[in-house]
Amino acid sequence: MSAPSSDNIVVRINLMGGLKELTPGDSQLTLSAGSAISDVLAALNINPARAQIVLVNGKPHPDHGHGLSDQDELTVIPLVGGG
Repeated sequence: MSAPSSDNIVVRINLMGGLKELTPGDSQLTLSAGSAISDVLAALNINPARAQIVLVNGKPHPDHGHGLSDQDELTVIPLVGGG
């Protein structure tokens, strides 16, 4: 993947559980600078309600409006049901 321009950032994507199949082929997503967690969820067609736990660089961020930086790692863990 080429280096991002100053107007773009590259975020590493780690999707867990039932969301894993939505992981981009190279596990990265290029977004506009200033993008937030919600932009990643939208780009990957993930309903925000399914994103039970969201980690940015290993730290929890329940606010999907949290801004992302170039080379951040975003982990999304979906709600798990069972019985």
